[in-house]
Amino acid sequence: MKISVFFSFCFFAILGTATAQPTYADLINAYSNGNRPTATQSRPAAAPVTTPTHRTPPPIFGNNAGRRIMVPMGTEVLLSTQNLIEMTNVSVGQTISFLVYGDVVIDGKTVIRTNTRALGTVTRIDRPTSTRAGRIGIRVDAVVATNGESVALNGTETLIEAPMRGMSSEIAQGTLVRAYTLNNQEIQLP
Repeated sequence: MKISVFFSFCFFAILGTATAQPTYADLINAYSNGNRPTATQSRPAAAPVTTPTHRTPPPIFGNNAGRRIMVPMGTEVLLSTQNLIEMTNVSVGQTISFLVYGDVVIDGKTVIRTNTRALGTVTRIDRPTSTRAGRIGIRVDAVVATNGESVALNGTETLIEAPMRGMSSEIAQGTLVRAYTLNNQEIQLP
C-alpha cells in the first residue's frame, strides 16, 4: 500500500509539472471576480523562457553616476601639509599646499578623495624664540570634490605650531590640519 501511494504521488507530481501551474495571484484574482476554476478548465500556458544573448555592462562609475549627494555643513576634512614649512622662510599671504589625508565619505560614497590638493594662505606668523616654538596661522578656503566642484571650507584661521623651540623651527611635511565644510553643498557624483 505504501509503495502504491508513493508511486501515485510521484506520477501526479510529474504530471503536475508538465502543465503550467496558476500562480497565487491568478487564483486570488479568479476567486475575487467570482470565477472559480474547475478541474476541466485549461490552465494558462507558461511564459516562454528567453535567454539573453548578451549582457549590458554596468556603467563605468557604478549605479550612482549622475546622483547628487548632500555634503552637510561642518563635515570634517583632514588635511596634511604637502611640504616642509620653514618658519624663517614663510611670510603672511604665502600659499601653502595641503593634501586631503583621508577620503571624505558620505552615505557610503566618496565625495572628496585622499591626496586631493587644497591650498591655504598664511594669515599670521609667530616667529620662534629661544623660549617658545614658532607657529603660523593658515586659512584653507576650499578643496576639490571627486567631480571637480569646489567645496567651500570654513576659512577660519588654524594655528600650526612647530614641535621645537628655537630659531630653526620647522613644521614637518605631513602635519595634520582639520578643516570643516562651510555650508551644506550638493555634489553630483561622477
